[in-house]
Amino acid sequence: MDDAVKCAHRAQGEWAAHRPEVRGEILAGIADALENRANILADALVRDIGKPLTEARAEVARAIELARVAIRQYGAAHPWERCGGDVRARRVPIGTVAAITPFNHALGIPIGKLFPALVLGNAVIWKPSLFGAAVAELVVEAFSASPLPVGLVGLLHGDGSVAQQLARHPGIEAVSVTASESAGRQLALACAAHFKPLQAELGGNNAVVVMHDADIPAIAAVLARAAFGFAGQRCTAGRRILVVREREAELLQALEAATRALVVGEPGDVSTEVGPLVSAEARDAIADVVTRALEGGAGVVCGGIVPRGLDHGAWYAPTLLRNVAPETRIFREESFGPVALVSTVRDFDEALTLVNAVPQGLVATLYSDDPHLQERFLTEVRAGLLKINCPPAGVHAEAPFGGWKASGLGPPEHGRWDAEFYTRVQAIYGITGPPKD
Repeated sequence: MDDAVKCAHRAQGEWAAHRPEVRGEILAGIADALENRANILADALVRDIGKPLTEARAEVARAIELARVAIRQYGAAHPWERCGGDVRARRVPIGTVAAITPFNHALGIPIGKLFPALVLGNAVIWKPSLFGAAVAELVVEAFSASPLPVGLVGLLHGDGSVAQQLARHPGIEAVSVTASESAGRQLALACAAHFKPLQAELGGNNAVVVMHDADIPAIAAVLARAAFGFAGQRCTAGRRILVVREREAELLQALEAATRALVVGEPGDVSTEVGPLVSAEARDAIADVVTRALEGGAGVVCGGIVPRGLDHGAWYAPTLLRNVAPETRIFREESFGPVALVSTVRDFDEALTLVNAVPQGLVATLYSDDPHLQERFLTEVRAGLLKINCPPAGVHAEAPFGGWKASGLGPPEHGRWDAEFYTRVQAIYGITGPPKD
């Protein structure tokens, strides 16, 4: 670790001395190299983390898009901002950044950190999840084959203890992490102790509100895919579905049919929509969560079992629960697996209360055409991503991505918001002539 950080520091000075256009050109070549290896990267996602092939291909495409957005945004000189008189302000690279990334988007999330950090003039030490290590090696191969200074991107494998050591290392000047809420809290303590900026994208326990005027036949399949795609192992999954009592029976019937229609199978099969969880331990943890929910009074609409013929791996059937009490663990905590619950509400007031009644605040979705309800939803929901009449999962590459409450800390990711984390603002006094960019 010490050697990697020292090497990154040396490389960062050389890299930051290049004009943004030069950095952008070099990184565009790396993005091209990754795109040329799209099939190899997708196959690695299938093998390494069990991501269904169709979703793996989509992740590769999204990763390339994130890279190109960062290059377009920052791969050109940005003028200093005039503050008045002889005072100007500029942004400078923060230095050497630690990027700590999870398994579930083993390509997209790292690319969404590495490219903006690099194009803005920083060095990066990357600690990926142990699940997805082969994907990380492929990415670093592309960086190593480029004209980047040697050591500008360092790769460290290891468990959570390595992430903690990296966050505490005196040569690391900022930490960007995507992880669970518990891991994020530990890293927040480490960064606070050393006065280091932290960007933490943590868990989501996302609510979907289905009101009287919702088009249930049209949204049932959308909700099933949003809840159970990649076996529910994504922070944007719609896990808590809140429906007004008058539409509950219709929604349950449509959602059950849509859930049972999902193709559960081997991740390498292009028709598979729901593959295995990342490990048998993850599957067993989900099974335990469901068992506890049933003991607490919940009912199974469908799922709750290992699918027939798939007991040789880490599969768990897409599981739809009903009658889940708001005070139960499964309602309040992110399950991070193929489990969704349907709870009834009396009215919109109760729906808003339950949307906000959990510690997390990442995504919230409303299905209603009522402009009054839409306005209240936008005003009263405490979450970083609000969606109206569109799928709960999926985000735009140029939009800010950041959770509220226990779902995130620090500036959001992506687009023009990346500069808020990967640079520092500096005030310059006494310059009378035009400053150099």
